[in-house]
Amino acid sequence: MYFRSFPTTIWNKKEMVDISRRADILNMVSGDPLAFVPYIIQEGDTMENIAYNYYGEAELSWLVAVANDIIDPYADFWKPQQEFERFVAQKYAEEAKKDLNVTYNLEDHQIINWTKSTTTNENIVHYFSKVNDNIQVNRKTQETPGFAAGEFVPLRYYDYENKINEEKRTINLISDVYVNQIIDEMKTVLND
Repeated sequence: MYFRSFPTTIWNKKEMVDISRRADILNMVSGDPLAFVPYIIQEGDTMENIAYNYYGEAELSWLVAVANDIIDPYADFWKPQQEFERFVAQKYAEEAKKDLNVTYNLEDHQIINWTKSTTTNENIVHYFSKVNDNIQVNRKTQETPGFAAGEFVPLRYYDYENKINEEKRTINLISDVYVNQIIDEMKTVLND
């Protein structure tokens, strides 16, 4: 449904949907404090079933994406546990192999265990203060002689990625009272 209103263009002698055109539909509702409804993503949720359950149409999943600046549904949308661990394993496979000094491919669970391991410093994103987790230092600072190392805690890859993933769990849905207005406005803007 989202791309139905987009104009077409000719590219490489083929008619295609011109996805480079974009409507800034959020400006319509930005002044209304009731324009958005908070939603916490549950295990098994997809943008399509969230749209179906809230708006009554799975095809309105693009509203979920637009309201939350989701460009790439795989990268920008919350991942359930199994998918999340697969993502972490793929992302850190080479670093784990290098740190463990192996030439063969590691199993996903081995990579996950490495991202959590407290026996290596190679899986540390940064250190944060026990007193204020907004105070962060990198590995080199932490290893500096005379630095008050006991005051800082390491943030390892797994916990870092999990924190980012959990931040994606709370999203906003555009209030259903604006749906028809937004669809009409989008059609108008895109067809100009």
